[in-house]
Amino acid sequence: MYALFPVYPLQCGKCGGGGEVRTKKKKHMTNDVNGMKKKCGRPALGRTRKLTRGVTVKFSPVSYEALRFRAGKSGRSLAVYIREAALAATVTARHTPEENALLRSLAGMANNLNQLTKLSHQTGFYRTRLLIEGLLGKLKRIMDDYRPKGG
Repeated sequence: MYALFPVYPLQCGKCGGGGEVRTKKKKHMTNDVNGMKKKCGRPALGRTRKLTRGVTVKFSPVSYEALRFRAGKSGRSLAVYIREAALAATVTARHTPEENALLRSLAGMANNLNQLTKLSHQTGFYRTRLLIEGLLGKLKRIMDDYRPKGG
């Protein structure tokens, strides 16, 4: 039975190509100064530069296209762009339980202030003045406590 395609023996391009005919691919080695055989090609990456772990992240179609556009605009592949963006990003911590309690207290006082404002419009400002001044003092103390130190 005949083969569909003719089978030709491989000729070695690195060994001169002319006289030597071979049927299998050879691994070409070079000799260094000590006579030891050395492989050609790029040296292996170090342990810190080699990428061995993968993470799956899902994006909506709109977000994905926006990322692809930004990556192309910066001249990087999508994977390199996302990797660099993730490593360069700073993550802000969530509020501590103390800050959450402080924010709830502040929201409650703001609600009270709105109720007092409505009451002062209905009955007159001079009747509710003392209540409003007391609440305003509490709000100022909370805002001073919440303000970042050194600012």
